[in-house]
Amino acid sequence: MRLDFRDILNYGLFLPPQNGKAGKFLQEDRLLKDYPFSDSVGHLELKYKQRIYRNLPANLSKLRKINSKSNLRHFLSLVRYGELEKITKLLEKGVDPNFQNRDDGETPLTIAVQLPKPKAIIMTLVAGGAHLDFRSADSYTPLHKSAISGNYEAIKVLLDLGQSPNTRDSNGLTPLYHCMLNDTSAMCAERLLFDHSVIGITDSAGLEEIHQACRFGRVQHLEQLIAYGADINSQTTYNGNTPLHFCAYNGQESCARLLLFRGANRTLKNRAGHSAYQEAVLANHVATANLIRDFQDEDIGMDAFCVTIHNRLHKLAYFNMSRNFEKFECLPSRAVVELITEMGLAVGVPQKIQACVKFFKFADCNLIS
Repeated sequence: MRLDFRDILNYGLFLPPQNGKAGKFLQEDRLLKDYPFSDSVGHLELKYKQRIYRNLPANLSKLRKINSKSNLRHFLSLVRYGELEKITKLLEKGVDPNFQNRDDGETPLTIAVQLPKPKAIIMTLVAGGAHLDFRSADSYTPLHKSAISGNYEAIKVLLDLGQSPNTRDSNGLTPLYHCMLNDTSAMCAERLLFDHSVIGITDSAGLEEIHQACRFGRVQHLEQLIAYGADINSQTTYNGNTPLHFCAYNGQESCARLLLFRGANRTLKNRAGHSAYQEAVLANHVATANLIRDFQDEDIGMDAFCVTIHNRLHKLAYFNMSRNFEKFECLPSRAVVELITEMGLAVGVPQKIQACVKFFKFADCNLIS
């Protein structure tokens, strides 16, 4: 028998009501053994994810009317404009926030996570029955959308609400992988890694997160991946390129320097028989080629570490240091601005912060935005 499912990725396992408890959908990435079941589970149902009404409205015709196509379009518009009070009222009337927009395939929650200040809207939608893993038409969960747009606040809220960082899209890619593909803050990647995002996921071409970070020259992201255990000598499935090969081919000198200081193997060859140095020469990236050729093995491990400049609430900047250092304290914001400006960085609105920075010679300096 053939079954035709619409929007197949939004089907989930549903635990029916039992022992006076309401039914619920099980999370995709959570094992059954991780649920605190007090007794054996009789059966699970495969159902399309919908809102679970704790108190089902007596008038079902009104419920169908409130979930009409026109009302759902209006609801999406309210989410786009952050109309919190109106969203709350419609949810109280019974709107089911688990649906896709017919025009662009977005859901209320995938729209909300792209707002500048999304926390209140996300919390309201989830409290109103929105599922954390309900996907848009392009197979992305709200966490994927948060990672793609670089919305750190949305990532934090979703993870705090229990969303797994290892949810996959239709291509098997995680939110962390999408952080590497998009020009977003390294803080987003750091938060996903902190919440135990897996490393080593590959795309259809066999590239892992670390290859993508080197391909696009994302030094801060690369720093985070290495700190959480990414393999700096990992070779791609099809052509055998290492992260250093990607740096060489794309002329990403800063990433190449970081890899070398962390002990990347310069002698590994890809399937074409080329070392990273040879790839840099062939691509006419002279500076990167010279860096790889002239690097001394005794300098491995001498690139120092990440140091964070922060105020009480937010990280403002961090630096990758070189081997020699001295310690000093920056009290007024002007001193920090002068320090950062001297290192060639763009500076936003100065803030009064305190920082203890170790530095002598900077290998790379980048603001976390």
